[in-house]
Amino acid sequence: VATSALVAAGSAVALDVTLGGEIEMSADYDTGSSGFNGVVWDADLTIGAAGESMGWTYGGELEISMTDSSMDLVVSGASIYLGGDFMGKITLTEGCGDSIDMIKTTVAGDTSTDGDVGRVGSIAGHCVEWTGIDVSGISVGGSAALDPTSGTSVIVDLGISLAGVDVAAEYDVDGKVYDATADLSVGGAAIGISMSGTDDGSEFDYDVSVGLDILGYAGTVEYGVADKDLMVELTSGCYTFDIGFGDSGTDQVDMWSLEYDCPLHEGFDISASIGEASGSEDLSGSVSATVSF
Repeated sequence: VATSALVAAGSAVALDVTLGGEIEMSADYDTGSSGFNGVVWDADLTIGAAGESMGWTYGGELEISMTDSSMDLVVSGASIYLGGDFMGKITLTEGCGDSIDMIKTTVAGDTSTDGDVGRVGSIAGHCVEWTGIDVSGISVGGSAALDPTSGTSVIVDLGISLAGVDVAAEYDVDGKVYDATADLSVGGAAIGISMSGTDDGSEFDYDVSVGLDILGYAGTVEYGVADKDLMVELTSGCYTFDIGFGDSGTDQVDMWSLEYDCPLHEGFDISASIGEASGSEDLSGSVSATVSF
């Protein structure tokens, strides 16, 4: 009996436990209204556990947050997953879907003013997410709400990678809307197309972007067909410059921003930006320091 017990204990697979997170201090300035808003901070801690046994992978994560406005520790997210090569990965979590990045930048580095131009949103509340399986470059997946909701409750995902072209699409079954992207390389240029619309064809928008070397800088030029706006981004080392032109022609600057984002040491990052947001004539800026572990 003792020998059997020892064998059973020895065959058990230990979980890999990880601990990570970040602490950020930041300050914003706006010449139009609020001026200098003071220094704020927030801290995020992620505890994870993962294991693998007999062809199965499993684990979970717990996210804990604290801000300067509330010194209480708050569980901001939790997830648990189970998967295998034969079935893909199933995750129980908080908030699912919206797997395609349809963000159009309005101020570089300032996610609070970035606009999601996609039509498919995310499922709010408790949900289950299936990342699906990949067979010959074709992957399928989906998300479903576990709580009754009045909005999105089922999202279907599709990915295709074939002959150097990567296509991703997501479809909101309840809202009957879709988002899709296609990326390919032609010569030294990276071409991307993002589109969204309704399944009956009554609404359809798309953007075209081209990434290439511009005077020694890594550049991206994006044109939004629906809004008739033009975005140009230049990146060199730690610096990123964005400029956007409105629909009345390239002589009207709608926004601009200059951002510096660079690690000073391992795990310590400094970021600063200044510019004018889209639709505003007020100069605004931000600076932040982040410690990641």
